Amino acid sequence: MRAHTPAFAVPRHLHKGRFPCHTPKFLSFAPKSVNRSPAAGVAGANWFGDTGPADDGDVLMSSRRMVALAASLVAVAIVATGCGDSSGEAGAAPAATASVDAAEAPLKLVSGTPKLNGAEQGTGDWVPRVDGRVAEKDRETAMKWVALRASRAGDLNPVVVDGAGRTLYRFDKDTTNPSRSNCTGKCEEVWPPVTVTEGSSVHFVGIKGKVGFLRRGSIQTPGGKQRKVYQVTLNGWALYEFSKDVEPGDAKGHGVDGVWFAIAPNGKKAKGKGAPPPPEPSPTAPSAPQPEEPAPPVEEDRSIKVIFYADFNFNDGGESFPLRDSGCVNLADKIEGISGIQVFKGTVRTWAQPDCKGELKVFTEDIGDLSEVGFDNVIKSARIVS
Repeated sequence: MRAHTPAFAVPRHLHKGRFPCHTPKFLSFAPKSVNRSPAAGVAGANWFGDTGPADDGDVLMSSRRMVALAASLVAVAIVATGCGDSSGEAGAAPAATASVDAAEAPLKLVSGTPKLNGAEQGTGDWVPRVDGRVAEKDRETAMKWVALRASRAGDLNPVVVDGAGRTLYRFDKDTTNPSRSNCTGKCEEVWPPVTVTEGSSVHFVGIKGKVGFLRRGSIQTPGGKQRKVYQVTLNGWALYEFSKDVEPGDAKGHGVDGVWFAIAPNGKKAKGKGAPPPPEPSPTAPSAPQPEEPAPPVEEDRSIKVIFYADFNFNDGGESFPLRDSGCVNLADKIEGISGIQVFKGTVRTWAQPDCKGELKVFTEDIGDLSEVGFDNVIKSARIVS
């Protein structure tokens, strides 16, 4: 299968992906998790939950990926935080956090990649960086959308990258309960926060953790309107870029000062092949609850049930094809070779021949590299089942 190397995309053969003092307020949402155990609850649930295997076929994946939002009110807390220097050391400065129901978050949650969902070129994560940062004049355009994608960065696998392949990081001196950023001032010049604004879209591919939002000031539009700015979080950890990462696949910030680490799709610290995971910081005690701040409803697009990718690791630079409806679909004339599958809802049965014939393999969860199961560039037809 051919490799694709568009701007900001990672070539397939590389097998990797990557790449002011304020008062933040935190919103989070916990989607429902469907589990085999009848005692399984919603608390601590991820985006996707486990289900039983498909009723026939060679079932390769044990859990079905589902996306759902759960209404859960979380407490608000006001705590002290600080401005940091370039190494992430904190000083004294006020900050606040607030949690609201995800269904009221002023953002659009969209399954699939930005390209597949028609994101405009030169916007969102595709806005060029200058010295590792977005120019102030481009800031609003850059916040139209962000993407969170499971991929690889050097030896780190899996790791979360944005829509341009830049590796994303977490900071051990931040807190997750409540979610709070302690990187401000000079610190955020080196570690730019991943931010969106009201009405922005968050695209996700292969993410297994809980996505949330941390209030991070406001921005004034050219028309003079003030719009709230939010930093994206994953399992409570605020997300950052590293200004010294230059190319997709760079992960130069991993392990800096022993407190900065690339983040894995489940919110943990990413780890290299064969290496033990870096230790997690000790949890901090939650602050006293405060009234939550209401927010506009979130819009969620769940029309896409399955996406097939021509490149490994859900690479947005290559071809992709979405399935929305059931029924046998011949794929050979719709996408040139298939190397990855993302399953948002249901089970997908795939065949090595057209018209849903030949060797059958069944998938109930995402797989970024079909060569791992001996089915790379093999699939010719597919059908979605409930």
